[in-house]
Amino acid sequence: MTKPNGHQNAFEALCALASREGWCWKLSCITCAHMLFRYGFMELSKDKHPDSPEWIVSTNSKDQLFGTLGAVWGRSGRLHGPSREDQTKLISILSRASILRISKHCRFPAWLGYLGLGLSYTEPVESEVKQLTASWKPQLLKLLPSNANVMHLLKLTLFDSDESQLRWQDLERVEEVLNLVEH
Repeated sequence: MTKPNGHQNAFEALCALASREGWCWKLSCITCAHMLFRYGFMELSKDKHPDSPEWIVSTNSKDQLFGTLGAVWGRSGRLHGPSREDQTKLISILSRASILRISKHCRFPAWLGYLGLGLSYTEPVESEVKQLTASWKPQLLKLLPSNANVMHLLKLTLFDSDESQLRWQDLERVEEVLNLVEH
């Protein structure tokens, strides 16, 4: 995938755009069903980049997305989520993202929600390959404070073994810890 500015990972760029525009990231949203993220993930899986002039997924164009891009994942007869191939592509892109950069450029706790959507939409393939798990677990652990015994215990229970798959539910516990420490 060509990075228009040569530097920013496409998922990092998607997160920055979502944070600027205030996209919904709630998995169970019954109003919009995080439609902009679903379209964004669809476009990432087609090697499109949010910094590219061709990128159209935005709050400014949400009414034109269906007409331009077609039905979004999980709606109007499409598969109930990304195909295996799309999940594999997304995992490749998401696993190269810097969680530290995302956390610095996006609102808290929304950036954790963005990660959670990525984990949710790639869960079937991720359960087999654990590529996001291998990339994101160490990055998340570095974000957690290491100076308190309670935090050490949480780290041990949050990521009970290297083999266990990172799931979006784990991010709720990360949010709780970061909320206590930073906010």
